[in-house]
Amino acid sequence: MKTMKVSLDLVSTPPPQIESRTGKYDVGDWVRITMRRQPFRKGYLGDWSEEIFEIALRLPTVPVTYELKDLACEVIKDKFYESEIQNVLKSDDKRFDVDSPEDKKT
Repeated sequence: MKTMKVSLDLVSTPPPQIESRTGKYDVGDWVRITMRRQPFRKGYLGDWSEEIFEIALRLPTVPVTYELKDLACEVIKDKFYESEIQNVLKSDDKRFDVDSPEDKKT
């Protein structure tokens, strides 16, 4: 009798809910990606890329992954998780950092 009750409980319980596959970012959002660094390397550089990318496609994987394209509309071959990208505001008047000869000591 006890095995019959256990089997009925298994049949009558609903299946577990599958995690929603909506992501944190939308197609068309502007993002930066993380820079992979070697551990224990001397010096300091930021953890995020200077280059800005656009989200081209949100893939319905678990966890959600994203396909990116650069400003020249070339698709990046890697796929990225939410933790590897950061949302940024893109403005047309953004000036990029350039090393000028006056900044360097001779």
